[in-house]
Amino acid sequence: MEYVGITLSGLENTAIQEIKEKTGSDTERFDTLIKFESKELVEFQSLTRVLKFITYGKFEEEIDFSKIDFSFVEEPFKVKCQRIGEHDFASLQLERELGELIHEKFGKRVSIRNPKSVIYVYVYNNTYVVGEDVLQEDLAKREYKLKTTPASINSCIEYAAVRLSGYKKGETLVDPFCKTSEILIEASLHAKGNLIGFDHIYSNIKNSRLNAKIAEVELELHHGGLSWIETKLDKGSVDHMVTILTLRNDKAKLKQLFEQAKFALKDKGNLTIISISQLEHKDFKKTKEVVVKKGDNFYIQVFERLNKD
Repeated sequence: MEYVGITLSGLENTAIQEIKEKTGSDTERFDTLIKFESKELVEFQSLTRVLKFITYGKFEEEIDFSKIDFSFVEEPFKVKCQRIGEHDFASLQLERELGELIHEKFGKRVSIRNPKSVIYVYVYNNTYVVGEDVLQEDLAKREYKLKTTPASINSCIEYAAVRLSGYKKGETLVDPFCKTSEILIEASLHAKGNLIGFDHIYSNIKNSRLNAKIAEVELELHHGGLSWIETKLDKGSVDHMVTILTLRNDKAKLKQLFEQAKFALKDKGNLTIISISQLEHKDFKKTKEVVVKKGDNFYIQVFERLNKD
């Protein structure tokens, strides 16, 4: 069966890596889209939606659906459209026009509230894909995220940061600003290891435990700020530090983060930061950087120590 996965701009390589690992399929890449084959649907952490592939194309002004065979559509059905970019048509307009075409040409009944099948049209700039949304859900909206904070971000970005760090089964990964522990949970869902979180707000730790229970993962959580890392962890005992730091002008916190990374990381360890600006530090070299376009740009940056003593 042919499928197409939708991801965020910048996360295509992470999505390809995950799809190949879980399906063994060759992939075909377009902007934010990965086409692949699979005998069955599996859970993906890098994709926002998975569609049963119908057709793909490019357009200049408008999309021509008249030549597509929709006779297979189970009724009742509805059409859903997601657009990214500037277009001369609105999503609702496209949904209405395609819905009318399928109804009039193929005699299929429409149900907006209780559809049996959903025809999904995804438009990214001048590229479009049409598919059947078999799961009928946004995969980035994780079920475990019962408790979040205003700083919580799209789970696909958090998963991508874990993968870019190189984290593997059995390794130690620390989030020094874990908040409600989405990064740690994404890491555990990918591969079991020693997952440790710190946060100076007790309610975040309490909510992290609830989220972890829903996700059925085990985390080691500590109520305390960055200074607690030297108290709770041995020097050079951590494989990866992965965290979110989206404040623009908190230079003191950023400096302290790099200092604690120097203490905690193994010689071959790394620090991965999700931020809204590019970062640097005199004692670290940047080995990877991915720019994710989701509203404001997010930068996933991976750092390694220069002087390893």
